[in-house]
Amino acid sequence: MKARFILFLILILSLTGMCLMAQQTARVVKVWDGDTFSLLMNGKVVSVRLVNVDAPEKNQLWGVEAQRNCEQLLLGKQVLFEGAGKDKYKRVLGNIIVDGEKLDSITVRNGWAWHYELFSKNHELAKLQQMAIAEKAGLWVMGIEGVCPPWLFRKYDRVNKIKYCTGCKK
Repeated sequence: MKARFILFLILILSLTGMCLMAQQTARVVKVWDGDTFSLLMNGKVVSVRLVNVDAPEKNQLWGVEAQRNCEQLLLGKQVLFEGAGKDKYKRVLGNIIVDGEKLDSITVRNGWAWHYELFSKNHELAKLQQMAIAEKAGLWVMGIEGVCPPWLFRKYDRVNKIKYCTGCKK
């Protein structure tokens, strides 16, 4: 009986901890790129990676633009953060809500990032990406053939980056 009570207590405390981690306020102190940020939470700076999107790398076409757009939108602002675990680089995974809107939706809709379909089945983000492609927003200005997804860019060697990731072919 005592063992069950202790297990029950551990379960309640862990669920409470997850709820506290799941949603909290933070201040954006650094924008590393279009999907990675440093947030000041509870007096501690935490590296955060958005879970549903993948933004261009900084040395990739549109990478600097994605970072700058996110800096303009976020830097110094108080945001709401919803945590969802950690990745292999020890970054906290989750989503950021700024001015009442999810950052993943903002970045995909404006063409600053891809919906990361490999890890996200978010149908709303898929629709927003199709809208961005149709409107040639942000990185989609050259059309779907003129972009190189970051998950491929990271895997390619120098020769394949030159061959497949140089933007529009005129």
